[in-house]
Amino acid sequence: ACQQNSDCVNGQCVMGLCSACPLDTNLLYNGDAESDAPGSAAPGWSFGPEFVVDSYGSGNLAATDPGPAARGQNFFYGGLGAQSSATAMVDLARCAKLIERQAVTLKVAGYLGGYASQDDNMVVRFGIKQGASVTSQVVLGPVLAADRQDASGLLLRENSAILPKGACGLEVVMTATRTAGLSNDAYADNITATVSLK
Repeated sequence: ACQQNSDCVNGQCVMGLCSACPLDTNLLYNGDAESDAPGSAAPGWSFGPEFVVDSYGSGNLAATDPGPAARGQNFFYGGLGAQSSATAMVDLARCAKLIERQAVTLKVAGYLGGYASQDDNMVVRFGIKQGASVTSQVVLGPVLAADRQDASGLLLRENSAILPKGACGLEVVMTATRTAGLSNDAYADNITATVSLK
């Protein structure tokens, strides 16, 4: 047990435990699609066929369209297939002690959207892994045309859940679904996953 941070060789003193859990810090690498060039896969993500990184101003989303105030140059884009996806993994091992006490909440957020009056949409599922299996999930989206008032853009969506005992990681899956047209105009940006004290 610890009483203050100086009692811990590594990490900080949290609820009487020495913990290296990075509280209130985004654990999802490259959730803003800024770590690689448009048209390619993004580091930290495994892209399925068609799923790509696009850039603001390339014809799909403009930098002035609704979306994150602190946006970079890129966003995630569904591509051309009827459905496409991307997957990333998050290791929660450093938070194990706090998770066993059920002391922390998973908070997820992201900007999701689409094109004009089309209902092409992105859904982000944060699968909570216990052992090798996903046993529960926290979901963002979809954002449909009516939510966007038939205007191209991205809207903030947020969700949360208490991490269950034994949670050891997250399997994050973005799924883009086309409902009209030739392109899969499902978009996402600034996807985050943080762990916070309850």
